[in-house]
Amino acid sequence: MNILLISDFSINNLSGYLKNELLDFRLQTTIAPFNQVHQVLLDSSLECWEEKNDYALIWTQPERVLKGFNSFLNNEPIELEVILDEVEKFASLIVNASDRVDAFFVSNWTVDLTLNYKGILNTKPNYGIVDVITKMNWTLSKVLSKYSKIHILDSNKWISNAGKGAYSPKLWYLSKTPFHSSVFANASKDIASCLKSVKTVAKKLIVIDLDNTLWGGVVGDVGAENLVLGGHNPLGEAFKDFQSALKSILNRGVVLAISSKNEEIVAINAIENHSEMVLQKKDFVAWRINWDDKAKNIFEISQELNLGLDSIVFLDDNPFERERIKHALPEVFVPDFPSDPMLYKQFLLQLDCFNSVSSTFEDLNRTELYALEKERVVSKIGFSDIEEWLKSIDIKVKCEKLNEDNFQRVLQLLNKTNQMNLSTLRYSESDLIEIKNNSLNDIFAFSVKDNFGDAGLTGVIGVKQVDNSLIITDFLLSCRVIGRKVEETMLSVAIDLAIEKGCTSVLANFIQTEKNKPCFDFFCSSGFLENGNQFIWDCTNDYVRPFYVELEFLT
Repeated sequence: MNILLISDFSINNLSGYLKNELLDFRLQTTIAPFNQVHQVLLDSSLECWEEKNDYALIWTQPERVLKGFNSFLNNEPIELEVILDEVEKFASLIVNASDRVDAFFVSNWTVDLTLNYKGILNTKPNYGIVDVITKMNWTLSKVLSKYSKIHILDSNKWISNAGKGAYSPKLWYLSKTPFHSSVFANASKDIASCLKSVKTVAKKLIVIDLDNTLWGGVVGDVGAENLVLGGHNPLGEAFKDFQSALKSILNRGVVLAISSKNEEIVAINAIENHSEMVLQKKDFVAWRINWDDKAKNIFEISQELNLGLDSIVFLDDNPFERERIKHALPEVFVPDFPSDPMLYKQFLLQLDCFNSVSSTFEDLNRTELYALEKERVVSKIGFSDIEEWLKSIDIKVKCEKLNEDNFQRVLQLLNKTNQMNLSTLRYSESDLIEIKNNSLNDIFAFSVKDNFGDAGLTGVIGVKQVDNSLIITDFLLSCRVIGRKVEETMLSVAIDLAIEKGCTSVLANFIQTEKNKPCFDFFCSSGFLENGNQFIWDCTNDYVRPFYVELEFLT
């Protein structure tokens, strides 16, 4: 990672903290010229832009970059509209500069509210400092939130977590550093989390214990009616609030599963019938409630859901069980769960492993999508022939070119799909825009649905014409729809396009990774001629698309 730090104060402390937080990513920082914020945003020829920066971060003091706000702090007469107009103009500079990087992070504005700028009128609408800074940040967010590669960070959190003494006038006069080092330490953790969320895959599944984790007590000993959950009981309230926090994480697109040493019928009865349960049986996509080793259970759940172990977070109150999973399944993230249930909710909501820079239909409906997949599995019973089953579920595939509406989901799939992925090439937003704008390239997005429901946008093909060949640069499909003849349907689109362009062959170059063997196996059985890691289709041959898959092209 390379990141450019832009500020109107000395930001060297942040650079040091960030490097420590991101040692595994070998972070390199470039610090823009001190107190030349406008110039840096305007002039791409400055030395600080010469190196390729993956990211940029801007953190400023509003009174130093906005002349109108400085006048406001000095109690000089100025209209709020003038200040907000300055904010919009400043935001437009950030928008223009964002084209130079893959992602641009913007710290919102804060002021030292321990200073008595407006006296008792500090909160008065359109006059008080609290109201004005809030409207400035709202305007900044309104402009910048339209751009997917720009992300606004909350510096209020960094300062409030630092407590008394966060602002340091002495440091300002001595070194042009307005904050105590604890503010930079807090900021670096938050910024590092954001950078990781851009660079890595967010966790998708929480596997959770039941007894003394989801509720208080051992259900097999005390019975469902005597569990500590809800009611007029401090611990009961804490467990119920923890469930509410899990529900909020679920609503962000993270799915839940259970691994518990219990009798299944007893535990499920408690989930279904305890009046204070926030989480219901339908909120869990899988469970293993038995007396088996939890490592075995978690592995089975990952196989059932076709999720990598590195997508899983394991929560359990028992230190022994946590250590067992850490050693047996090191890819699983096992945080050190607090011993006090009253801290469970706070602990969960402070985890940053679920952070994502975008949210799509598929993310928000992930629990429902897994539930539908369970129905599909059950529906296969009674069919001795997989082809007959596929014909019965009425598969429909929609194909459309990369466009503004599907751009973020396509980018997400390109950077997160591992198993059914031909090349596992990863792209920044600017990379994808550049590919899209090249007339020799085409990128197609595929959405899938059947009798059970809508799986959403789950497939992507990228192709490029080189002389008389059409090269498949990207071929990927979500694991949720593998094996439903969507793969063959996608190939038929590429081959038809090649014939339309007058190409004589279609080439797919497989690049092996640790996880994409399913893609290699598919191409081996696809009818393409295998030549090492290259697969070739002669366009004089007919490619027969599965007749029972309905294909629709959207314009």
